[in-house]
Amino acid sequence: MIAARYQPAAALIAAYLTTLLLAVWLISLPVHVVWLSLILGAGLVLLSLIDMREGVLPDWLTLPLLAAGLFVSWWFAFGPPLWHVLGAIGGGVTIVAINLGYRKVRKVDGIGYGDAKLLAASGAWLGLLALPTVLLWACATGLFQVLLMARTGTEVSGRTALAFGPHLAFGTWLTWLFGAVGLD
Repeated sequence: MIAARYQPAAALIAAYLTTLLLAVWLISLPVHVVWLSLILGAGLVLLSLIDMREGVLPDWLTLPLLAAGLFVSWWFAFGPPLWHVLGAIGGGVTIVAINLGYRKVRKVDGIGYGDAKLLAASGAWLGLLALPTVLLWACATGLFQVLLMARTGTEVSGRTALAFGPHLAFGTWLTWLFGAVGLD
């Protein structure tokens, strides 16, 4: 039996590994893509666990993940490098812009800059055109979490804090794996 405080972590790790194994089995990913997927997945799981527990996405992990994404996209020629640079810039700017708009209306931050760095890392790994898909998955799973919280009796209001990093990580992971068919 897994202790209750470790169950979210175990479920998250199981989800990442299961989707990777299914992707390897179903689409026969090249070996280098499998290794890159393990590196990306490990970073995303670690960031998710830290955000769920501490409420932060630390620079010591988001920034190297961003740099690794730019290097990997260039080294393995996963599309034009400019699209990955623009993805990194676009990911960061998107979250910052959302937060600035939220702050203007609500007079308080609505999303952290760690999330901006994580979406920038996602853009570095996936490219600019993948960011809407990442955000769609992240928002959908975030909304599902809020609905689940409300359904289980947790009070949900405009002041309810939600770790968005795990949702961005999950969106990145799914987009990476489903896009991995073209990464050979």
